Amino acid sequence: MKALLWRNDHPLYDYPATFSSLSKHTMGGTCSQVLWHALGFKSLGFDVQVLGCAETDLEEEGIDFVGASDRDAQMRLLDSGRIMRPDIVLMEGAYHGGARFKQRWPDVPVCHVGQSSEPGRRPGSFDHDHEIDFYLFVSVGHFMFYVYRYPALAHKFVLLRNVSPYDYFADAVREPEDSEVIRVAWLGAWLKPGLREWSDTMSNVMRRRPDVHWELYGPAYGKGVQPSRDYLEREFWFDVDLPGDRVFVRSVPLPELLSQLRGCRFVITSLGSETACISAMDAHACGRPVVSGADGVYKIVNPESSGLRVHAAEDRLRAADMLIQDKALADLLGDNARDLYQRDFSFATQRRDLQELVATANVFKHMGGHSFCDGRGIHANLVYAKAVHWARKLARRQRG
Repeated sequence: MKALLWRNDHPLYDYPATFSSLSKHTMGGTCSQVLWHALGFKSLGFDVQVLGCAETDLEEEGIDFVGASDRDAQMRLLDSGRIMRPDIVLMEGAYHGGARFKQRWPDVPVCHVGQSSEPGRRPGSFDHDHEIDFYLFVSVGHFMFYVYRYPALAHKFVLLRNVSPYDYFADAVREPEDSEVIRVAWLGAWLKPGLREWSDTMSNVMRRRPDVHWELYGPAYGKGVQPSRDYLEREFWFDVDLPGDRVFVRSVPLPELLSQLRGCRFVITSLGSETACISAMDAHACGRPVVSGADGVYKIVNPESSGLRVHAAEDRLRAADMLIQDKALADLLGDNARDLYQRDFSFATQRRDLQELVATANVFKHMGGHSFCDGRGIHANLVYAKAVHWARKLARRQRG
């Protein structure tokens, strides 16, 4: 069997988004998950081609990265037969390639991996459901939100969980060094919700605790995108009092990032609007607790056993103080977090999800692209549940 993974019309970085770049450059979560999907399909016996990650042909880990600099070059590759006819297509992040794949291979299931389909807003990809056969959601919380919110499309929804690549880099991850310094890490893109709020919290903490260092790990990738400390001071810290000699802004490749996280007391992440929060998964894989937002995605990705979920300013401050003062608690949460990673966010977990996707796609093809479940039954159940809820509420009011 054959799988085609498509990232975009053109490579997004000045370097190829392939395995060999992971130890040299920073790479966005969507691009790195493309690589793990490719490995997962390979482990299931697929021949895998990846399009939109490199300008020249490369073969790494048995994966065929087909080189193309733009959309026209990709179309020529499709016309020439260089791109083999796949049994399944995954569009990773971007979805505007759906029409060209469906027109070329009408009976091949075309899937969209919704890395940027943030809970709370209707994804633009839903307007292309005539050319997208399956929508893949990247965490249990992400999946359940959309099943509930868009029941008419739920027959197209499949779970394909994101993973942390800790096991892939295990030999390169260093043991943490003993230190009297308490290191706290922010992990995530600079524009994630919550960096400004966490800056206020850490300013408060660091005024009272001279032994605390704050390390911020964020992206420095893409063409011309190189945010720096100056950028953060201009955009986020213009009125925040942070001790300059104890705040560090870093962008490092994945193996180095995982080594650094292992030595932190805890890791703070965004306060919401996440699809899966790979940052939390990476921290958990390193055996460190996470202090995160409190939405439905984090309920699954960062449960009570592995970290703390917060929202209000006083909760953020109380959580930080608690983990700084109580190393034993942080280590207990971290041990649980490592178990959570191995159980739910490892390559083995994603491989099982890919097996289910392949089985679903095979049934889809056998039935000629038809589904008996168009969401109406789910919708009817939800309407009934809401009707019962309001009837009971009205009855309570009348009794009271």
